[in-house]
Amino acid sequence: MYLYIILEGCPTVKPRTVLPILIKGGIQMTKVKIEPGICKFSTLVTATASEDEETEVTIKVASGCPSVKKMMEELGNTFDAYEVCLVKPGAGPFFEYAGKSFPVHAGCPVIAGITKCIEAEANLALKADASITFLDAE
Repeated sequence: MYLYIILEGCPTVKPRTVLPILIKGGIQMTKVKIEPGICKFSTLVTATASEDEETEVTIKVASGCPSVKKMMEELGNTFDAYEVCLVKPGAGPFFEYAGKSFPVHAGCPVIAGITKCIEAEANLALKADASITFLDAE
């Protein structure tokens, strides 16, 4: 089931922008699918905000990547959205873990995708797709 919100008078979005919010059992939920590229280790992230704690978000991460699976096993599934999202680039629990434990691959978009999912669920940013597109020389 979807609840639709119409934004008016917000300086950062077009007038009358309609935002669908996925509702599951009365609770908002945000889902993203991350396609990382040549490794083909697709990742699906589902984030659900806590009803009790204002900044707490619980995530489920399903990934074909062994490094991402291990990271989620070790870090758990509940995070403070401010500690994940309102930090400088390269900081926060996911980047700190990756810096110590991931194989060398700085261009992996999975951590950014997890962060964006938490950010949207915690209402720290509007939902909008992000992408990286290679443009061949013409």
